[in-house]
Amino acid sequence: MAYEYNPESSRFEVPNPHRVENVFLGLAAAVCIVVALAALVRGRVLYPVQAWAGVEKCLIVAVLLLVAGIGFGVTAMRQLRIFFGRGQPAGLAEELGAEDQGVSKGAAELRATIRQNAVNYPVPEGALNNVLYSLFRDLVFSPRITQALAQGLFHTGVGLVFLLACFLVSLVGISNGAAVACIGLLYFAFAIVLVLRPLRQGRVDAPGISMKLAVVFIVGAIVGPVILAGAVPPDRYPFYGRVPFVEVTLFVLISAGIAIALLLRAVLAQTVRPTTIAAAPHLETPSFNATPAQLFTELAREMQRLWEQQIPNRSYIRVMPQVGGGQGAFEAHLLEETQPLPQDLEPLSFARAWSLDTCRWLVVLDAAATLLVLIGAVLLYQSILSAGNYGALVMGGAALIVARFAFRAGNMIWRRFEFKSRVYWVEASGNYTAASAEVGAAWRDSVRTTRQVVNVENMTLRVWVAEVDSVCFNTEGVRSGNAERSIVSMRGLPDEAQRLCRHLSEFGQSLASVVAPMSSTDHQRLAMVGALNRNARAPSASAAQAPLAGQGGASASLPGAAPAGDAPSAPGGARFCTQCGKASESTALFCAACGARLAGAG
Repeated sequence: MAYEYNPESSRFEVPNPHRVENVFLGLAAAVCIVVALAALVRGRVLYPVQAWAGVEKCLIVAVLLLVAGIGFGVTAMRQLRIFFGRGQPAGLAEELGAEDQGVSKGAAELRATIRQNAVNYPVPEGALNNVLYSLFRDLVFSPRITQALAQGLFHTGVGLVFLLACFLVSLVGISNGAAVACIGLLYFAFAIVLVLRPLRQGRVDAPGISMKLAVVFIVGAIVGPVILAGAVPPDRYPFYGRVPFVEVTLFVLISAGIAIALLLRAVLAQTVRPTTIAAAPHLETPSFNATPAQLFTELAREMQRLWEQQIPNRSYIRVMPQVGGGQGAFEAHLLEETQPLPQDLEPLSFARAWSLDTCRWLVVLDAAATLLVLIGAVLLYQSILSAGNYGALVMGGAALIVARFAFRAGNMIWRRFEFKSRVYWVEASGNYTAASAEVGAAWRDSVRTTRQVVNVENMTLRVWVAEVDSVCFNTEGVRSGNAERSIVSMRGLPDEAQRLCRHLSEFGQSLASVVAPMSSTDHQRLAMVGALNRNARAPSASAAQAPLAGQGGASASLPGAAPAGDAPSAPGGARFCTQCGKASESTALFCAACGARLAGAG
């Protein structure tokens, strides 16, 4: 992607959508780095006194906080400014090159949307998805990326609730403290595999709990603790009781559940129900004497006049008419979209973000993530104050992982862009017949033209024009997995469709089927040829009259002269044309110079 600047237009100077998010990321980075420096200072103070006793924990805490803090800071610095360049956003389908022909990937679906005046939405599958779409009915109209995020978060949230419920049930009625700690350790391992590891990887679709696994969890939550309480001695705590696994597991599950719930609410706030899905077709049946390709040449010129901000249109379908042989059928299609223009150009402040439904829950999510960073930093620093308790260290690390996931998942929703563009679809089909057109008399006209033409009668010409509102959650084109742009609404433009269709029809009917001199050079050369012809005729006429004048000046009084109206004859049997005076053979019927019929010809 290359940034392009035009001083005549600031239409693509898009405001930074991460402005509010960067503030929270900056606060989180500052908290982590300050606490990390404090841990390093404490380790430096303790080392001369205690050597490595307690210092290793200070180093572990400092490293964890520095990694997290620098990560938050780098993310904020990378998105201090958003550049909008050529090729952004992604097209509604895969784009064709300037010289390519055919139907691109996804163009057939876009064409069907325009033809049928309906957007094709995927049908939810599975039990949990149907529950989700029953609770939030408008979710089915959302872009695919929004639906995928909502489905993954809902599955993860249901799994968290189920795991928390099983954990709480397993603790009921167990008086053996060591057995309770073992149960906490077991569910903490489940939380690492099913929750923390996917969140650390930035995945919103954590491994689901299948039906068989759910049955195992239910049976184990009810029967397993009783068996474990009878098998574990009351004084055999895991890790000698240094880690309170029950509290740690509850903290991980609850904090992750809150982050998932806020993120799901923020995703559902992006749901937009289409208000209008319609296109405006216009039909005409022009007849003309020219190849249909000339209409599409004019269409290409007209589409260039419609460029937005002098940026070429996106071509999705380009099928040119093929004409060959004496007669046959042809078909042609052109589907193009003008450059999508961003709609929201107002800077995003805290007050405006809170007033927008699409941003309000993102503000809450980032605030909760920042609070989790603060809690995690405090717990990590507290862990270096108590030498024997590692519970604060584990809970602090888990808090940082959940906070990092919340920032990372919310980041893709912050980068929401709305665009407006026009889509043009031109379809032409019909039959053609090759013919020959000749102009000029064969014997009388000095200039005659012949041209091979293609005759098209009542061609079907359809034009669809629609104004499209679209949304995407990234502008990085095909390089990003969430760069797909989805149609939100589509409004037909009947006046524009009628104008373009009539323009093409009138252009076809105005095409000439006769070849005639058109340039000034042609006219100059024709005038020179005419002058030469006139100069050549004058001497011939004088030569024809000279013998007659020497014999008395009147052809009618000469012995043996031709009767009046006959062509004058020359010695040797030649006759002279009465129109141009040029000599012709005695057997000729027409003058070879001007084509006039010779007087007295049989």
